[in-house]
Amino acid sequence: MKKVLALLVSCTLSLSLAGCSSQTDSGQTAEGSGKKVRIMIGYENNPGEPIDLACHEWKRLVEEKSGGTMRVDLYPSSQLGSKDNIIDQAVNGDCVVTLANGPFFQDRGIQDFGVLFAPYLFEGWEDLEKVVDSDWFEGKAEELEQNVGLKILTTWRYGIRHTITKKPVNGVSDLKGKKIRVPNQTILIKVFESLGATPTPMAMSDIYTALQQGTIDGAENPLPVILNGAYQEVAKNLVLDAHTYDMTCWIMGADYFHTLTEEQ
Repeated sequence: MKKVLALLVSCTLSLSLAGCSSQTDSGQTAEGSGKKVRIMIGYENNPGEPIDLACHEWKRLVEEKSGGTMRVDLYPSSQLGSKDNIIDQAVNGDCVVTLANGPFFQDRGIQDFGVLFAPYLFEGWEDLEKVVDSDWFEGKAEELEQNVGLKILTTWRYGIRHTITKKPVNGVSDLKGKKIRVPNQTILIKVFESLGATPTPMAMSDIYTALQQGTIDGAENPLPVILNGAYQEVAKNLVLDAHTYDMTCWIMGADYFHTLTEEQ
């Protein structure tokens, strides 16, 4: 619990920085105007998941500690669009914060960043955090900011990813030909192709219906995402394969970030 609270405090401080955008509700400069500034936090996760609960706490703290001069609006369940849509919004200068990880950055031109998502590369969070704390990660983050226009605010233990399927999977051969939903990321697409499955990228908000209608045969995600998405109602077999430790990042547009004052 102490580790969780420490992580929340760390992330809260970072998102407090992001909360002081240079736009007001009317879209005009806030400096010296006394008007309330606004930030939008958009994510694919559903209400009740750890990400959503943390965001509500961040909203409370930001608005409280800013003396009411900052407003935070939350948009769960892909209300602002898919992850790629939200990332585009951030790059284009909108006052939005969202989650993204190495494979998304790699697909946007920052080579090797996706290796953090490679299956069975890390034996635990401690191994992964050593990489996140390294000069290599810092260098990749700088490339992301300079070449793509995205600023990493902080990292977040998104979860250990497992696979849920409509039919039992007792071995790799059982995945052959199965349509498995994956994020729209090259590395996970290649991973499930190598297992003989048919990787099927789609928005997280579409997974339940796709499982229910038989459009896909399974999906992979951390357990809190699977539980809160109620995928177990339409897919009864859980494979605890723990194929990826997912360390994701809170990001916002770099140009937007650098309009903030040092205090903000």
